[in-house]
Amino acid sequence: MRRSAKPIVYVLITLGIFGLLASVITHPAQLMRQLLYMGIFAGIIYVLYRFVFRSPQSTTQDRQYLRAVKQSKHRSKTKSPAKGKPSARIHSVSGSSKGQSSSKTLKKKRSNTHLTVIEGKKGKKKNRAFF
Repeated sequence: MRRSAKPIVYVLITLGIFGLLASVITHPAQLMRQLLYMGIFAGIIYVLYRFVFRSPQSTTQDRQYLRAVKQSKHRSKTKSPAKGKPSARIHSVSGSSKGQSSSKTLKKKRSNTHLTVIEGKKGKKKNRAFF
């Protein structure tokens, strides 16, 4: 069945190209008007989809995602360590004598504050049948 559909598609494409060329030659103003109407119609459909049919939850999630990306980029610019320096900070322990404080050092662990949690759809679970 697929092999018989190919010639039909080729014929329809050829007829469409022939009709478009004939329209350009005979009535170019009417063709431009039709293209303008199609553009306006596509714009109306886009606006309806964007503001009416789209759920408000997805827009809030988009905003949260964009804010997280912005924060991540800002942190990566400000906290870029120089090459050759260790990433963990080394602090000396305060002791009773200077000899003890210079010999003992602690490594402070960095917390993962650069990660941001974005709330998602937690309540919905996929209803799948296991076979």
